[in-house]
Amino acid sequence: TAIDRNPDAVRATQRNGERLAKPGQVEALVSDVFDAVTGQRYDVITANLPWLDRPGRDDVEAAQWDTGFAANRKFFTGLRDHLNPGGRAYYAQGNYGAIAMALELMQEIGLQHRIIGKRRASAAPDLEFYAFELLT
Repeated sequence: TAIDRNPDAVRATQRNGERLAKPGQVEALVSDVFDAVTGQRYDVITANLPWLDRPGRDDVEAAQWDTGFAANRKFFTGLRDHLNPGGRAYYAQGNYGAIAMALELMQEIGLQHRIIGKRRASAAPDLEFYAFELLT
């Protein structure tokens, strides 16, 4: 199951799933984080949410900016309700985003985390990208 709040991204995911996966293997839904999957649980959840706490005025900005950090907050607070026991979640963030805010929110909610990957951007060495594993 793949979710995105942008209908164009959902259509692209569905088309790619039809082309690259077995029939019926990929389900793509328009959803604001977990809204469309209420009551469903997963072994693995991955998230590449907007990283910056800024208002998004259009679809392009909304894909990069998270007004009030609302989508990130919704993701972290909803994880326990959507992960199977022993399940894991993976979350991406960059050092130019709201990484301090994300770490603070993880701690506030009681999510354990560890960095499982880190990479600097070759074109901009001051930018660093992180992959976190989250455990409930």
